[in-house]
Amino acid sequence: MKKFLLILIITPLLSFSQVIINQVVLEPAPYKVGDTITMQYFVENQNLDVNYLWFRYHYSNKHLEIVPNSTVFHQGASSQTFYTHWSNYIYNYNPSIAVGDLYGQYRNGLYYSQNPDWNVAQISLQRTDAPISGLIVSQKYILKDNTSFIQIHKLHSASGTIRNGNAIQNIGSSVLWLDIKDVSRLVSSVKFKVAFPSGYDITKHTIQVVPTNTQGVVDWSTNPQPVAVGYLDSSGEFLTDKLEKNKQYQVKVNPASGQNLPDNIITVTDAYKSFKAINDRGINNSNPFFETNLETNIANVTQDQNFDSQDSYYLFASIMGVDLSNVSGILIPTKDQTKPVKFLSGLTNGFSSLTSNSLITPTLDNETYNLSYAWAGDLDFSHSSPLVISSNVSGTSKLTAKSQISINENTTIKTEIINGKVVVSVGLDVNDLAGAEYKIGYDDLKLSFEDISFDTGNSTVNFSTHNQNIITFGSMDKQGVTSIKKGFPYKLTFKPKSALTNTTGLIFVYFSEAVSLQGNKVILNVK
Repeated sequence: MKKFLLILIITPLLSFSQVIINQVVLEPAPYKVGDTITMQYFVENQNLDVNYLWFRYHYSNKHLEIVPNSTVFHQGASSQTFYTHWSNYIYNYNPSIAVGDLYGQYRNGLYYSQNPDWNVAQISLQRTDAPISGLIVSQKYILKDNTSFIQIHKLHSASGTIRNGNAIQNIGSSVLWLDIKDVSRLVSSVKFKVAFPSGYDITKHTIQVVPTNTQGVVDWSTNPQPVAVGYLDSSGEFLTDKLEKNKQYQVKVNPASGQNLPDNIITVTDAYKSFKAINDRGINNSNPFFETNLETNIANVTQDQNFDSQDSYYLFASIMGVDLSNVSGILIPTKDQTKPVKFLSGLTNGFSSLTSNSLITPTLDNETYNLSYAWAGDLDFSHSSPLVISSNVSGTSKLTAKSQISINENTTIKTEIINGKVVVSVGLDVNDLAGAEYKIGYDDLKLSFEDISFDTGNSTVNFSTHNQNIITFGSMDKQGVTSIKKGFPYKLTFKPKSALTNTTGLIFVYFSEAVSLQGNKVILNVK
């Protein structure tokens, strides 16, 4: 079958190569954005009895999206196979070695750097009944919306052995860079881009697009079916060709059903910000702590229409570990997926002011829409889209990101055996902390939790919850007047179940965070 590829050759390259690995696209051109293509990997073993082969490649995640579970090996049942994948990395070539010398690149070390536009993957294969040869593996990719498909996929390193165990000294590739020609953009190709915080797994969220009726609204009583629904990729994008021009749709970002919600959406920072918004309003409410309607809306974690002190106390109760499962009307994110959760989404422009109505009407051949989302109670936007404020300057709309300040400080976790008991002292040497929160686990096969003592100051509210082998504890001054005492404000005491000679491996820290008197998140690094 004819392959529509551009093969670039750099010489000298393969005059010494004994084993050659190449990749080709199975389906012939032309293609269009949104098509699924099959990438095949072939080996020419040059009559060597190759029994083990390992190689890596990188590809542009702005052009290609791998189809989950589409990797298929083709070397028979007498083979052991392995595939793995790393998002947002690219290989850095050794410039003194030809880029097509895969074994040379491998032999001189593998060097990668983070890059949001690229992904790296690895394939390995061992065969016991015959030499590895011909088609070894295939994968499916979706062509993403882009204007050029040049140099989007590259094999970059490889190694292998023959049956007697000797290493194959020369492995190369003649397809230095794979290009895909004749890719046409769809008439109504629409890309949705969702902003999300660094380190957040946005792939657990979906996009849902539903057509509106003739009145311009979605009539949910008629059970309308979405015209497009799918998971966001690792860059927060979803591409669809299912939308018609000049037709109105409602688009929503949703938490993926059946997925566990992220841990620590609500923390001491969020609870403190909520209290600060209640207390720091000024005599005429002229200088509110919350600057946007969105902040006020997500701070309201009950099903009523107003943000008040009750919402703040519910947020505080949630970080204290209080069981709120029997309280009706609570919309705080929890791991109980049967409970309702407030989750907002909309077009980024106008989202912070809640003037975004999530309605779109594509009119061009290709369009991109920027979306934002927010969890109820996530007032530091640690798990929500960065807060963007819309403004109008000289008749021009402008989006400005509101800075969410984070400070890094140290916390000390000291574990000792004192009078036959294990004592964990938690130290802070930071001024102006209005609150702190910890989740500490312990080896319950060797320890029993006995007690926790607080030395945080007279005006702070201390809390602790013991659930299985995890202890959640901390403090907060709701008024934001005094800070937590420096030193070792928390001490946990455990009773050993048998004699101990040291404390190695007994205690582990799951989470630690604080908040300043000004309302800024303080990331506590454990020393």
